[in-house]
Amino acid sequence: MKFGGCVASIEKANHTVDAPASIRADIQAHSIKVATGSSRQGRLRSLNVAGYPARED
Repeated sequence: MKFGGCVASIEKANHTVDAPASIRADIQAHSIKVATGSSRQGRLRSLNVAGYPARED
């Protein structure tokens, strides 16, 4: 799966906890920035369940 496919999977996982969230991908840096109203724990849990270990920088 290419990075674009991963971004789509991450968007889907995050939208399960916050549908109106804004997700921006930086393909060069292989990073995702999420603007959301959901809790940090809910966001990280949804990404981890989808198979994308997440951390906040």
